[in-house]
This record gives sequence, structure tokens and C-alpha cells, in this order.
Amino acid sequence: MLAKLNPELTRTRRSEGAKVREQENKKFHLSFETICYHLGVALEWKRLREGCASKTPIALLILSLICLTLAAGSPRILRTVPARVVIMVDQSASTRGSQYRDGALVGRLQRQYDARVIEFGGDTDETVFAPPDADAILLFSDGQFDLPTYAPPVYAVIDPGLLNLKDASVSRLEFRNREIVAAVRNNTDGATLAFSTNPQRSRDVPKGATSLSDSLAMNVSSVTAQITSDDRWSENNALSIAPSPPMHLEKWWVGPGTPPQSFRAMSVSQLPSDATSYLRASVIVLHGMRMSGLSGKQVESLERYLRELGGVVILSGIDRQPGFSPVSDSPPTPERRWVILCDQSGSMAQRENDQSKFSRATASIQSLLPTLPQDDRLDIGGFARDLLWWTSGKRVADEIKTGFIPPVLEPSGPTNLEAILRELAGGPMQNLPSEILLITDAEATFADVDSLIASLRSAKSRVHLMQIGAAASPATDRLISETGGTRLQSGVDANWASQLQSLAAGAMPDRTVATDVVIEFENRRFNASMLRETWLKQGASLLAGASLSGRDFPAIAKWRVGEGTVCTLAVQSADLASVLAVREAARPRDARFRVTVDQEEFIRIRIDATDGGQYLNGLLFGARVDAQATQTLQQTAPGLYEAKLPPPRMPAILTIFKDDQAVDRIALTGRYAREFSNIGLNRDNLQRLTQSTGGRIIEPAKGDSFHILRKSPRELSPLLLSIASVSLGALLILWKLGRTI
Repeated sequence: MLAKLNPELTRTRRSEGAKVREQENKKFHLSFETICYHLGVALEWKRLREGCASKTPIALLILSLICLTLAAGSPRILRTVPARVVIMVDQSASTRGSQYRDGALVGRLQRQYDARVIEFGGDTDETVFAPPDADAILLFSDGQFDLPTYAPPVYAVIDPGLLNLKDASVSRLEFRNREIVAAVRNNTDGATLAFSTNPQRSRDVPKGATSLSDSLAMNVSSVTAQITSDDRWSENNALSIAPSPPMHLEKWWVGPGTPPQSFRAMSVSQLPSDATSYLRASVIVLHGMRMSGLSGKQVESLERYLRELGGVVILSGIDRQPGFSPVSDSPPTPERRWVILCDQSGSMAQRENDQSKFSRATASIQSLLPTLPQDDRLDIGGFARDLLWWTSGKRVADEIKTGFIPPVLEPSGPTNLEAILRELAGGPMQNLPSEILLITDAEATFADVDSLIASLRSAKSRVHLMQIGAAASPATDRLISETGGTRLQSGVDANWASQLQSLAAGAMPDRTVATDVVIEFENRRFNASMLRETWLKQGASLLAGASLSGRDFPAIAKWRVGEGTVCTLAVQSADLASVLAVREAARPRDARFRVTVDQEEFIRIRIDATDGGQYLNGLLFGARVDAQATQTLQQTAPGLYEAKLPPPRMPAILTIFKDDQAVDRIALTGRYAREFSNIGLNRDNLQRLTQSTGGRIIEPAKGDSFHILRKSPRELSPLLLSIASVSLGALLILWKLGRTI
């Protein structure tokens, strides 16, 4: 009615409402246009707004915008797919007794996962776990290894056979006061332990970790603790160690007579033949003795004592100078030619105590060479039917440096000694008198011994014989005595090396030049009953001389041998030897440096360096095991220096150096391989490995069904971009067809 009465008013109101609605729609479309503009969509929104008769274009546009927005965030989804599995099987010695070694479970899992099988460990001193590239590692092991820096997910299978292994082992061996103490671990029944110091006394070993000890006698060279048990690992059943150096080192006096006070008397036979026993000696005096009385092992140990331990040896009035002496028994020019001939006929092939006579004879020749005058000429050969030279025309010193190696041959044939000696007598002798040393077990025969003797005497050659077994014939005795030689009868059980040295010593001239002599040393005068003629070697230092008949002799000489010192007295004076020994004895250890050595799986060295409560920083320490390379200790804290070394397999000597000077010497335990240090399942190690790599522990090893899958990420951006492209394409087609107008 109102509209009919006032149509103009109605039109006016409708026009105002339309304007309001138009303004509101305009605000909405402007906001949406702004959104489209910022997203980079260039569409003619105005035409779409005015002429669109369907909601389909708007839906397509919104869908494309949503897909583009989501694609910009690179979304992913995780899907479960089969994993690339590598099966690693530990075959190290510590896994003896595991059930997986029969291969049944490993084979089933290999087929299940189509996996590659890798075995590791094997016959090694230490197990190394080095995982390859894979989606997952299925591990069969006891876990007795160091964890790798990186590994894919590891699934460790617990083997029931490794859970309750039976093993008894000696884990540590050390000296405490006058006792030897062994730390043992045992979970077997009926295990017993015995020390080599008292092998008849064995004691039961309780289960678990415990320590057993025994009293220690004086002058023990080495000690072994041995467990007897019924287990699979005999490798870790024993440890050996040599005594550590005592706080108060001894002074040894070797030779006849009564030593001065504070010295420990020893006979020649009591001088140890193992180097570790020398750790307790600050100085060793060899007084008035025959060097031929020392065995090859004893001479070798003395040299190690000098070179490696920094020891001191005093040679006082001995009959012959060893190779490490600062003086020589012979002048620097050659005086004679030494011809050493070894029988290599068939009889020398006979074996005694798993060694042939020929091998023993050549070993004795090796021991003889260092005792000969170093500048004399040397020829060594073997004879049977003919003479074969092994080395000829060299200086003794040169032959020692190059190392005389006997030929590898089997003795055979008869002995033809007469023809060989005639060949020597008629050959060139380098204008030097010759000493011919024969080693034979044959009874030589001579058709014309008189002419042979005449030929040898004309050539200034003396024949010396070491007769093995049967006695020499009368013709042989004539040959030796009338050429001025000497003869020794030797048996199978005799020390051939010592006898051959005695034979050579008898061929050397007597170097005694005076019966009474006075030596001035350290502002004191010492009377000596005799003086031996010697010559100073190059590099040696003269401490005191003696003058007789207008000629000067080196009475006291000194030089360095490796880390040690050797002094030689040309006179036989116990008082002078005692004074020199006290003067040259090794100094005590430096109290500023406290050395601690822990010996188990590794040698861990710790040096605390302090002086008056102040830390000593910036020092240079080194550590060396026997003759191995020196390793530098690293400073890890104020006044603290540390290093870690692999343990030796045999008892050895650890020397600590400061600026190339020995600070301490410690006897090390000869230890078995690290592989046998820990027997059984190391669950904690496996747990750390699986947790750090994202794997897990799988229990039990047999009869358990498990699946190893992996999550594979899939990118959604390509799919979203495809949907957005299709949507925009469809919108473009509709626009071309005019459906949006």
C-alpha cells in the first residue's frame, strides 16, 4: 500500500539498500583481490566478479592457491618399506661357544631379508666393528669391541650361548713389598692357580673377582701366575712379570775374591742371562775374570743393560776386552788372520736335543766373533771332501756389522782335512800369521804329517782344534802341538760357544806388560799387581794413564754405550774398581717426577711433575718399551703428563725419558691379546650401540620372529604443484570459453 501511495519513496529506499549492499560487496572483493595480487595470480577479477554465473571457477582458483601455498612448504609423508639389511657376524675368539656359529639362524635371516652377510673379527688380537652402508645392521656379537663413530641402525641379537660363558683368567700381576699378587676372575668349577716361584703349591680359585698372593724370594728374575681350568680360553690363563727396580739399587761384583763392602758378590755363573733382572743393579763390576766364562746370553743381557737401561759396567783387569769396551786388546792395525773351519761332513748332521751338531757349531762361531780383535782379518768356511768359504778377507768388525749368516745346507760326505790344510798353507796369507780354528767330530788321518807341519810352520800358521766326541789321533796331536796350537776335547753336553772362545783366547798373545804399577786417580794413589796392554778406541775418554819404560798406557778409559756407561781398568785393583764404581753408579730417580703406570688392557702412563708444591709445566717426556720407538707424553693438566701404549706380549722394560735422559725404568707384564681380556656378553656396550643408532636389542636369538622395516619419506610438493597446474589450466579454459563471463 505504501509503495503504491509513494512509489518514489520506495524506489529511493531500494536504491539506498542496493548501494549499501554494493559497497559491502565491493569491500569483500577488494580484500580478495589483494590476496590474489600478493600470491602473484594475475586474473581479471573484476570481470569474473561481474559476470560469473557459476561457483566452479572460484573453487578452481581457491584449490590452486591452496596447493601452491602447501607446495611452498615442501611437505612430506613417511611410508613403511622393506629395509636393506646387512647381517654382521662376529667370528672373534671371544665368541667361542655362541649358538649363532652353527649358521642356522643367520641363514634363515639372510633368506628372509635377502641380506648380505659380513663376517668380522676372526683371528685378530682385537675385534674391530666397522659397519658398512646399509638401512640396518643385524648384529651377532658379544659386544666386546670399541663403539664406532657412526653406524646405521643396529639391531643386536642376544645369543643365549654367550650369556653364561665359563672362563677363568689372570687379569693383573704385580709386586707388593716382598709378595707377588695376582688378580683373577673366575666363573668355572675347580680352577687352581700356581706361581712359578712355588710351582708345587697350587691353590683353589674362588668364583668371582679375587686376588691371590705368594711370598717372593730374593733375586727372582721373573714370575708367572698360571691358572688351570676347564674353559675355552687358555690364552688368558697366565701372565708373567719381571721384578720392578727396588728403591735402593744394588752394586754387583762379579768374579773371584771378596768384594768391598756394600757390593753384592756373584760368581760368573750367577750373573743373570735375562735383561729384566738387571733393573736392580746401579753398577756391575767384572773383576779379574775370564770373559770366555760368560755365555752368549749373559753378554747379550749386559749389552741390553747398557744400551736400554742406562746401566754402568766396570771392566777391571779381565783377561780379554768385550766388544762394548772403550779399549781394544789389539792395535788398530791387523796382527793376524783368523781362519775358522767348521766340519760339514755327514757325521755333523746328527741331532742332539732337536739341534744338529752343525747348527750348534755355527752358532758357537757367531758367539766367538765379538771376542776376537776387531781389526784382524777373518775367513770362515766349511770343509768335508772340499773347502767352501762362507766369508773371506774381511775385518772382524765389518763381519759383525754385516751379520755373519751360515749357509743353509745339509752336512754330507767324508772329511778330507789333510788336503784342506795343505791348501791353506800354500795359499796367500796376507803376510799375517794365521790362527786356524778347527771344529770337527771326525778322527782325521794324515798320510804325511811331517811335511804338513813344515808347510804350516813356514806359513806362520798355528792349528787349534775343538774335538767333538772321539779323541784325536796321535798324528793330529803332533800337528797341533808342533805348530804351536792348542786343543780342547768337547762333549755333546758341553758349552761349545764358551769352549771355542777359550780356544781363541789361548791363541792370543799375553798382554801383561808389568807386575807392579801405581795409578793416580781422584787425588789418590792406587797400587796394582799387574797391567794389561790395551789401545784406546776412537770416541773413548781417557780418565787416567800409566807410564812404563817411557811408554804411556791407558789405565782407565770410559765411553757411552747407548744409554749406559762402560769403564775399563787396565790394572787389577779392587780398591780402584770400587772407587770408580761408586763414582759412576747410576743416580737415583728424580724426586720431582712421580711416575704411575697402570697395566691392564693398555699401558697408561701418568707423570706428576711438581717441585716444592709448584707444578712443572711445558716439560718434554717420552716413553719407550724396550727398543721400540719413543712416544711423547701429552700434558693434560697443570703438572700432569699422560700417554697410552699397547701392552707388550712378553715381559719388557718401560723407560721414561725427560729431554732424552732416563727418568725411570719399570718392568712391564707380558700380556695376552686384548681379545681375551673380557669374555662374555657385553650387554651394556650393545645397549649403547643400539640406542645411539636408533636400533634395538632383539631377544632371544632363536625362535623369535622379528621384522626390520624402514620409514621412507615421500615429497608431496610435485603432487601439489600438479594439482595447482591442472586447476589453473581448467580455469583458463573456462575463461576462454566465456563461462566466467
